[in-house]
Amino acid sequence: MLKDEKKWKNNWQSSGRAGDDRSQYDQPGGKDELVKRLEHALQYSEVGFFYVKNFNISQEEVDRQFALGREFYALPLEERFKYHNSSDLERGEYNGYRPAGHRILGNGIRDNVQPCTSPKSSPSPGNAHTEDIEKLLHLVVILLELPDEEQLVRDQRYDVEGEDHLRYVHHAARSTEENKLVDDVYCLGHTGLGIVALLFPQPVVAL
Repeated sequence: MLKDEKKWKNNWQSSGRAGDDRSQYDQPGGKDELVKRLEHALQYSEVGFFYVKNFNISQEEVDRQFALGREFYALPLEERFKYHNSSDLERGEYNGYRPAGHRILGNGIRDNVQPCTSPKSSPSPGNAHTEDIEKLLHLVVILLELPDEEQLVRDQRYDVEGEDHLRYVHHAARSTEENKLVDDVYCLGHTGLGIVALLFPQPVVAL
């Protein structure tokens, strides 16, 4: 076990976010109810996120990824730079480590975000793809009223080479003064890769 490995519940909920209990999917009327929640999340700016509980990624797998991330960001900066290639970044290749300060947020304040991205490596999709992501894609198709419910599933096949990846993201704390200068913005707007992004936030305990 990696040091300081802690347990985080995989069915976290937060006020202001629409929710999806994946176990409802196969129940009578379940998909229709989940589509309504998804529609609410997409239509209202105060929501913006859609959380999922009872998904097919074990708590042990989630804990291990958080522990691996803590181990990586605890390395000295020169060690992390071994996984950084500025030439790749200039060509639009986002795999590997990116140090903080790459973008200016405003008033001379640079970002303090450190992503580290690994491309898809497992040859098998696993239950998370077939049981969770594909069902989410079905919900999106129903919401968009597309004629073929399998369209997005075919477009996002796991066994086809694409931009699927795992990304750790480290956001360092900033002073209150710096936050005011950039209106509390930590990350500028950007275009994501693919249709679905699964976010696993790490709870931060603070006063």
